[in-house]
Amino acid sequence: RCPVPLLMTAVQFSFQFLFAGLVVFASQTTLPRLPMRTFILQVAPSALAFALDIGLSNSSLVYLTVSFYTMCKSSAPMFLLCFAFLL
Repeated sequence: RCPVPLLMTAVQFSFQFLFAGLVVFASQTTLPRLPMRTFILQVAPSALAFALDIGLSNSSLVYLTVSFYTMCKSSAPMFLLCFAFLL
């Protein structure tokens, strides 16, 4: 069991931020400017869902064993495929 899930989440987000900055800096490309409406309607919901996925996954490690968590997480693509065919 993980005693500090919020610390794990903060470290993970920090490394993602640093790695994304490094990739943008190394590629020497300029990022396009998005209008605020486009950002709020298209980018923010996806970013929020991604952040909640990571945060809640790390928080679940307080209550679950790592092996059970890994088993559940690895079965997620199977459920997505089943629901995709059902819908």
